[in-house]
Amino acid sequence: MTAVVTGAASGLGRAIALKLAESGAPVVVADVREMPREGGLPTHLLIRQRGGQADFCSTDVSDEQQVAHLIDSTCARFGPLDIMCNNAGISEVLTTVVDTDMADFDRIVGVNFRGVFLGCKYAARSMIDQGRGGVIVNTASCFGLVGYPTMATYCATKGAVIQLTRTLALELAPWHIRVNALCPGTITTEMDRDQREDPGALEDMRIRTPLTMEDGGPFGLPEDQAAAVAFLASSAARWMTGQCLVIDGGWTAI
Repeated sequence: MTAVVTGAASGLGRAIALKLAESGAPVVVADVREMPREGGLPTHLLIRQRGGQADFCSTDVSDEQQVAHLIDSTCARFGPLDIMCNNAGISEVLTTVVDTDMADFDRIVGVNFRGVFLGCKYAARSMIDQGRGGVIVNTASCFGLVGYPTMATYCATKGAVIQLTRTLALELAPWHIRVNALCPGTITTEMDRDQREDPGALEDMRIRTPLTMEDGGPFGLPEDQAAAVAFLASSAARWMTGQCLVIDGGWTAI
């Protein structure tokens, strides 16, 4: 079971890559950077240190040629692609729609939506040609299901990922390719550090998140999300497609 995880150098993608490798899958770590933002060994080297198989592929997911190369090189190295996790994403500078810089808009849409679209496109082509089915998991967000002031671009891209997931589930079902989305709440990654360290944002998160973690905080762990991805990629979810698995501490239940 060969897997590709984009945005896997750090944070959630790193946790997903480690979890899939733990399940025995060779993993290609795709990212624009090799070193993890949180420090430590690069993800692919950590997987190897733990006895797994992994390679790193420098990839800008918004670049079509680079994504095509990612899929081709993965199949050449490890054989047919079984699992594609389109996880790469970026957050935005909090701002209202009327004050949004369009360069920021293009950058966020390029990674968060175009990048997922391209990953789906080339993974699906490969899986169809292989003729043995496959699994695509797209990282969306609970912010793709609800609105949030000053985060319009981010929310819109994650909503687009959810709709892309639903549509692809219908298109790819004849080839036994399952497509689902993960919708995390705020988790303890470097990308979410500003929210965690801002007193106002922290208090808002506490109010909006009914289920806190053991330390009393309103932020989930990447490992919990990674376990959900492992489930979606497994035979235990073999009749599950076109769905959004929300793990947000109850944020969207309010």
